[in-house]
Amino acid sequence: MGLIPGIGTNGFVGTSPSYGKYRILVSNYKIWVSSNYGITWTASYYRSSGFNNTALAFISDTGQYMMVFAVSGGGLYWSSNYGGSFTNVDASASTAAMSRTGQYVYKTVGSNFYKSTDYGGTWSSAVALGVTPSIMGCSGNGAIIELPVNGTYNHIRSANYGVSWGSAGFAAFYQYALAMSNTGQYALSSGKPNSYTIPEVSSDYGINFSSTSGIGSVASRGIVSETGQYMLVGGYNNIYKSINYGVTWTPVAIVGSWNNVSMSNTGQYQVATTTTGMIAQSSDYGATWTLAFEDHIWLGYSSSFIVV
Repeated sequence: MGLIPGIGTNGFVGTSPSYGKYRILVSNYKIWVSSNYGITWTASYYRSSGFNNTALAFISDTGQYMMVFAVSGGGLYWSSNYGGSFTNVDASASTAAMSRTGQYVYKTVGSNFYKSTDYGGTWSSAVALGVTPSIMGCSGNGAIIELPVNGTYNHIRSANYGVSWGSAGFAAFYQYALAMSNTGQYALSSGKPNSYTIPEVSSDYGINFSSTSGIGSVASRGIVSETGQYMLVGGYNNIYKSINYGVTWTPVAIVGSWNNVSMSNTGQYQVATTTTGMIAQSSDYGATWTLAFEDHIWLGYSSSFIVV
């Protein structure tokens, strides 16, 4: 642990080189970036009206491309210079996702779908989906895109970078977040906070999802390692982990409402945060955890090896 210069809070974020040189943190009003393994941090963007506790942070493998999405916090923010600066590219965006390289970026505005295949440089014309998605997730390679439909058991899915779409289903309502492995074979969905939705797992490229056992309702988005072997999701007074592609789950009993989780590409380094200033971190594939109580509100956190 150490004082984060410029932020003024004591935050454990990990400094191992294998965890990613570039990192991004969304606080109440600012987007913070570190380019030296979390040793020092710089505020790259300020929003006077603030972000919210559903803010999501994305970062490419090299760290060059960073994205923040906050549906009630100004929409979509993009950086192509290692977090040196951010631009609010679409305040009306309602969902967003990014591939691991940053080449493929997707968003929806209401029922319309848009994609960029050149690192956010240009965007396609609108594609009318006919439904209004509640969230978005894509595979690490960007090929598979999943769009759960708000308030239903359904989701629409593309397996060819958004060229064509089909439909599939979940076992429950109110999917809040969706994470996928690099190929998209393994996926993890989680419910909207306070909706009492049980996380669901797919092992067939997001076509079919089944409810997990022994977790109950959760309060965070999930995260999946590059291969899909390691999965993590935050809950109420527990962090739940799987080391076998989501087949079985083990609770890590740590008091707190864990609203955000992160993971390195291999799954070795794992982080969970709350909006009340607690940070839990594991460097051994989730086997053991350390806990810090902080006075800073962490809304979103990502390292340069997060698989989204």
